[in-house]
Amino acid sequence: NGWHVFCDIDIDEQNELLNITIPQDFLDSAIYPITIDPTFGYTSAGGTQAIIYNTIHGNQYTPPAVMQITSMSAYMALGGAVNNVGLYGIYRNSSNALLASSAATALTATTDWFTIPITYNADLETDVILAASANGTLGYGTNIYIYFDTNASYSYRGLSYTYTGTLPNPITWGTSTTGRAYSIYATYTVPDRTIT
Repeated sequence: NGWHVFCDIDIDEQNELLNITIPQDFLDSAIYPITIDPTFGYTSAGGTQAIIYNTIHGNQYTPPAVMQITSMSAYMALGGAVNNVGLYGIYRNSSNALLASSAATALTATTDWFTIPITYNADLETDVILAASANGTLGYGTNIYIYFDTNASYSYRGLSYTYTGTLPNPITWGTSTTGRAYSIYATYTVPDRTIT
């Protein structure tokens, strides 16, 4: 039915456990199935910065089988830059075609998760790149950064380009290798299905 509820979250770093507790009154009246924390990508705020000004960064993922992407989020530091905008996209890994793009969206000058609406039905996709870009007016000593963690199991992409408010389609990546997990993830819903 599209119902949503905020849950309690408990993170035990020492034992590497994440517990999400759903309110009982929601469960008592819910229509099943229930999706908990419906995201894919890298949801941790990374410990290292990479410049994202006039740059596109992304990671390769296999989406869940049946899904409708509703937004993307990236963890960025905008520092003293002003007139900041974020632009997110979803690329098909095999052809580098742009499958969906967000609108260029104004961002506040801070360090935070920045979420931008983007709509894409990824039912038939088996291999995508979640990508982020940002731009702004840089003052002396300022830049715009995205965060990442070093992780050999992640395949990442990068491209330096002149920001125009749209993403390249198709894209020719300047970097295509492994070792970085950028703090970028997609949030999705599972659409209703009618079986005939």
